[in-house]
Amino acid sequence: MTALIASLSILFFLFGLGKSGAVQAGRNALVTSRETLAALRDPDLDDDGREARVRRASLVLFRTFFSILFRSLMAFAISLTPILAGVALKLTTWDKVISFLSRWDVLIGTTVIAGLACWWLLRPKPSRDTNYSLPDRLLHRIAFSSPTFQLSMADMEKLVFGKSYERVAAKKPIFVTSLPRAGTTILLEALHRLPLTCTHTYRDMPFVLSPILWSKLSKGFRRQATLAERAHGDGIQIGYDSPEAFEEIFWRAFWPEKYHADRIDLSTEKDIRTEAQRFFEDHMKKIIWLKNPEGMVEGRYLSKNNANISRIDLILKMLPDARILVVVRDPVSHALSLHRQHLNFMKMHKEDPFVRKYMGDIGHYEFGQLHRPISFPGTEAMLAGRDPMTPDYWVAYWIAAFRHLGKYQDSATFVLYDEFCRSPRERLEALCKKLDLQTDGMLDQAASILKPPKTVEPLPGMDVRLMETARALHQEIAAAAGNLGEKRIGPDGLTRA
Repeated sequence: MTALIASLSILFFLFGLGKSGAVQAGRNALVTSRETLAALRDPDLDDDGREARVRRASLVLFRTFFSILFRSLMAFAISLTPILAGVALKLTTWDKVISFLSRWDVLIGTTVIAGLACWWLLRPKPSRDTNYSLPDRLLHRIAFSSPTFQLSMADMEKLVFGKSYERVAAKKPIFVTSLPRAGTTILLEALHRLPLTCTHTYRDMPFVLSPILWSKLSKGFRRQATLAERAHGDGIQIGYDSPEAFEEIFWRAFWPEKYHADRIDLSTEKDIRTEAQRFFEDHMKKIIWLKNPEGMVEGRYLSKNNANISRIDLILKMLPDARILVVVRDPVSHALSLHRQHLNFMKMHKEDPFVRKYMGDIGHYEFGQLHRPISFPGTEAMLAGRDPMTPDYWVAYWIAAFRHLGKYQDSATFVLYDEFCRSPRERLEALCKKLDLQTDGMLDQAASILKPPKTVEPLPGMDVRLMETARALHQEIAAAAGNLGEKRIGPDGLTRA
């Protein structure tokens, strides 16, 4: 009976700790600490400003300490309930309960039971997309428990390794973007094979914002880079050293207000934040330094992020020398590919909840149960009454997206995916010249992964007029793009010389 009462006491304590809000109070304390560290590093603040920030933070942390203490005492009081009841009913005594809880075998047994409980809660089948084992999933949940945790790790990383990469010059970064399924991954793979380009790889997961620190910590159990087809089922082989889009974690951490349950808002140059700008400049230096074993001080940060089509203005405001590549694919083929992937991820999210969590944590809201369209001008009207489970929805979304992207005639290069794949070496060479990107004899190898596009026919029942509108817009873009953007498409969809 003593064992039963002691076990109930432990369960009551854990329940009370969860319901009291002590964990959230601890997270709030981390947020306050991080904001204070950022203020101390902010060169725009004078000494009086920093002192005022620290003084306010000290008061907040002081109150938070007593809040956590009070909440923990509440949980402790709740844990006494079964013991008090047991003693009152003369089922056990205080001495027996304390003695039982202090035994080494009870402490070990409690740990084992907690581990089994975690296994039961995290028991979904291995994900085809993440291939995460149970320890991987536990680590992922820790890493993504809060954006503040990721940012705090980045602060720690800078304190430890900041001098290692401070001389790195992250000039003329390259941002590959478009709607998903446009060919951005293939273009990323090609550019990644060239010298001086540096980007995120799967090895940076799950501590994406502190890649150097995580590289050092994970060095002892690093896995071999074997290739396997990714979850999209599109024939693209990926491994731990493959480049991938993970930087959305940064944008979501600094601009959480842009993300809603049913959409993602556009960002403009007015949304610029000094702290975020400095953080991202520092982050690019980390990636360049980390990805080159010889510790180069000059490199080209390379990003592929589909959601960046929602923030081109902001990127150019933050990084005026950035090069933006917008990939354009035949709209019908593109829409059908978007539709297939949406159905694919709807199935995956239903079968494996961890896949849904994984994709949400890294900011991939393109497909499945997580789908949130970007709020381009006119998107709401274009998508009204249309179902993402049908291809017409994705044709309409393509039209809304590329009508918006036409405004970047003077600031982005439009890459015609279908033409690029038909003559990859010539197109890639022209693109590298436009980007001032060195090839050093790697051009043939980089171009070798680009294959001629497949012909895709519309599905029966698709809206013919909608497809005609999309194809007309695509023809305007193709005519305006010319030879890798020497001509542009205007905001009204008309060709500009």
